[in-house]
Amino acid sequence: MEQYEHLRLQQFSTENQRKKRKIVNFNPYPFPENRDKKEFSENTIEDIENITYSFEQLKSNFEEKIDLNLIFKLKINSKVDYEILNRELIKRGISILNVVDNKKGYWIVFSDDKNLEKFRSDLSLYSDSEKTKNPFFNVIDNLENISKEEKIGELLKVNPISKTDNEYLNIELWRMDDERIENFLDIIQNTLDVRILDKLITKSFVLIRVRINKEKFEEIIEFREIAKIDRPFFNEFNPFEYKNIDINDLEIGKPEDDAVGILVIDSGIISNHPLLKEAVKFEENFQDGENVTHDTVGHGTGVSGNCIYGDVKKSCDEKIFKPSNYLFSAKIMYGVSDFQGKITAKYDPENLLEHQFQNAINFYLSREEYKIKVVNISFGNAHEIWKGHLKKQFPLASLIDELALFHSQVTFVISTGNCDPRDNFDSLQEIIDNYPNYLFDNENCKIINPATSSLSLTVGSISPSVRVFNRDSGTIWSEIAKENEPSPFSRSGGGVNNSIKPELVEYGGNLILNEMGGIIIENQGSNIAVLSNKITEELLTVSRGTSFSAPKISNLIGKIGNHFPNSSSNFMKNIVLQSTNYPIKKIENIFSGNNGEKKVKMLNTLGYGLPNFESAMYSYENQVLLFDENIIGLNKVKCYSFNLPEIFNETSGKKLISVVLTYNPITKATRGDSYFGNNIEFMLFHNSTTESILEKYSILEDINEELEEDVNQLKLYPGPRIRNSTCHQKAILEIKTKKIKNPLTLLIINRNKWINDLEHEQSYCISIMFKLEAEVDLYNQLKSEIQVRARVRN
Repeated sequence: MEQYEHLRLQQFSTENQRKKRKIVNFNPYPFPENRDKKEFSENTIEDIENITYSFEQLKSNFEEKIDLNLIFKLKINSKVDYEILNRELIKRGISILNVVDNKKGYWIVFSDDKNLEKFRSDLSLYSDSEKTKNPFFNVIDNLENISKEEKIGELLKVNPISKTDNEYLNIELWRMDDERIENFLDIIQNTLDVRILDKLITKSFVLIRVRINKEKFEEIIEFREIAKIDRPFFNEFNPFEYKNIDINDLEIGKPEDDAVGILVIDSGIISNHPLLKEAVKFEENFQDGENVTHDTVGHGTGVSGNCIYGDVKKSCDEKIFKPSNYLFSAKIMYGVSDFQGKITAKYDPENLLEHQFQNAINFYLSREEYKIKVVNISFGNAHEIWKGHLKKQFPLASLIDELALFHSQVTFVISTGNCDPRDNFDSLQEIIDNYPNYLFDNENCKIINPATSSLSLTVGSISPSVRVFNRDSGTIWSEIAKENEPSPFSRSGGGVNNSIKPELVEYGGNLILNEMGGIIIENQGSNIAVLSNKITEELLTVSRGTSFSAPKISNLIGKIGNHFPNSSSNFMKNIVLQSTNYPIKKIENIFSGNNGEKKVKMLNTLGYGLPNFESAMYSYENQVLLFDENIIGLNKVKCYSFNLPEIFNETSGKKLISVVLTYNPITKATRGDSYFGNNIEFMLFHNSTTESILEKYSILEDINEELEEDVNQLKLYPGPRIRNSTCHQKAILEIKTKKIKNPLTLLIINRNKWINDLEHEQSYCISIMFKLEAEVDLYNQLKSEIQVRARVRN
């Protein structure tokens, strides 16, 4: 079928300012049910006494005077407006450090008034039942100290610090102003006599690497400035088993001269690997644990092969290895061999992984001549799981979001991480009975740091066709997943603010198991082909995991980048998401629950599905994509409007409309209520004039107001409550009998959440695709319609 360029959406008018209607009888501080104000005040005064007393006790442990910060928890009982409450707290000398997700729960605050005198004084006025002073106390339940247990990370809970040895630890501080941070870092080094080996300060977090013993640990964890202490980042993969391949049978090529680059941040590469060397442009080491750039672990080499070839098995079958892109390697891990010769990946003990990552990105992406369009991240911390109850975004994921915003021409791709059902179930039958629901229902199978990065594309895994190794051995093997179903080891979302994660899937392997004598063993047929780092022994090996499905997406985006080398990440991600599909129809039915629950599980396990290069790159006669890449101001609305040719309604068979919105908002890890500084959402209408839509939706009462349904609004799935939480939004409408009436209007609204610069403009890409099952020429008729309307407006 003939391939066409995508069409441009024509904007109806310049953006309109959203207006606010006058709010009548708005109460920002609803009075809690069954509250006795006098009793509440007495209890709160007792809370204050406990907090200030323990604070003074901590300071009294030091002979010299040190300036510490009074940091504590404030429990909020309703979805209060952040700006309104912040103003009230500032009046009383209290500043907000961290807002809990959904706004209800424990906020982290600190006070310059070390005795909270102003807070106490106003509390006494509130307790007077005859007065209505200080109603903001209505939303406060209590004040509490932050316990030591809350500060200890998952790895440190599992493996506590020893009594005698000095050990490397990461310490995250609450993000206060820079002066307070530097003052506390000085206290750590000069008062506590703890050497800071490395530090990273961003707008959202402060992270330091120290080496201390248990005595120092017990001393330092008492400080309120500390948000979390944990062992350094934990590697999430194991080395491989190796297979054979004869290089003499292969045709090996090199990328086109103008191909763009893919950066792999991992354990390095074997740059003289016969199947890599034609693609390798540059490699660099960013850790001090191993003073070499080559890959002693094997993981980075396997990931890199998938980045430049996509499906290595296909290349093997065709005996043609032609890299799609140039390869760049940043080594941040090194290999350590145990007494049995088993190699595991380690991270630099004295330097923060986050700092190494930042250095690698800045080193490579500052060099325009490298033309890097994709960064692949196939590692994760299996002990930092996004379980939905966390206070804020992980530091590494937050850093990646900051870097992705700054490098807006580059797409970051991250694997979800892997979980092993054998860690959660005692028998093979339990695994079979609970698959695939455990991927969503079991909190230990949720995505891990840094897969929660919002501006990156997160990738899960689906199972390829089932291939059992040595099937004739007499052993009965059980394939946990059927072809195209979620891989039994993949992880599920959602992400921050319950956003859709992962967005994409690719083939990463399966689990084929057998149980003998209570021991569950795995068949090598579970694995997929990847490149080996043991080039003197084997060129090819097998492995499985989302580590190897993610680079297949990097390969796809890299190939698209060869055609659009100057495009933004918003555009690249947009057309990739438009190309996705689920390889199995009604795949949600493999999950348990009602129809809505099934779809949510599917969405948070498989995202929007499996992408396709041709569908991302091209339109066809019966599949037409229209897009616009633009900017929109805060609290503004925009409209796109056109007539859909009658051939769309007249043609029988399945029809589909899909809308994709991608944008790259400012993020802040301390804002659990809204990780994004602004939110863009879209709505699709038919049979309504664009003027009437603008008139209606340019006026909203409140920034968080949910948009009311319109009789002429087309209902897409997922709905706005689910899709608006992410900056990678896709929604579809499958049409069977419904007639689409002209004009068709696409509305986007940009809501400001907490950005102070009211002149801030948000970049975005919006697209709409029309797809017919029947082979009719929708493309040229729609192209003519767009051109006619463009001439009329001009």
